[in-house]
Amino acid sequence: MSYGAASCSPSSNKTTTKYDKDANELSSEAISVVNGVTTTTTSIFTYTYDKGNMTSMVEITTEAGEDHESKSKGTWTYKYDANGNRIEEAEKGYDGSSLNRYTYNKKSKQLTEVTYGSCVDKPVSMTEYAYYPNDTVLKEYIYRSYEYPSKTITRYNKDGEITEEITCDYEGMFEDRVYTYEYWKKK
Repeated sequence: MSYGAASCSPSSNKTTTKYDKDANELSSEAISVVNGVTTTTTSIFTYTYDKGNMTSMVEITTEAGEDHESKSKGTWTYKYDANGNRIEEAEKGYDGSSLNRYTYNKKSKQLTEVTYGSCVDKPVSMTEYAYYPNDTVLKEYIYRSYEYPSKTITRYNKDGEITEEITCDYEGMFEDRVYTYEYWKKK
């Protein structure tokens, strides 16, 4: 039997972040040194607002080291309903594209979140919410349809605590977790 030894190399990191007056990140610069090799990653953010809601964000990231340089761009766009609830979030760049769509009830409580990958006509996941009359979550239902489909149902009590979690994976295996709570009064 043989054993290996782990070697630790000196490393250091420094990150500088700048924000606008609304506390949105404007830029971030991270400098890391590992094994004497310096890598600088710079991200610059640009925001667009309409009626106080962010409608778009663009991030341009540059990474430069001694033997490489790369540049990437990500763009996020947002749409809102008349009550100011975000109803759509689209991302383009980095790892392809994705789209999230949301629906709400009359009290602006989220009812659904549907996530699409690069194929906008087929969702990769969907979450549905149901509420008690006091607006705490009663049930959360998650369905994932990508590589290994699964379904999860989470139930809550009126205090918002999880009482049951049921999961069915792509092979049809079920897992049911039941939660109970005990409360003690202080004397």
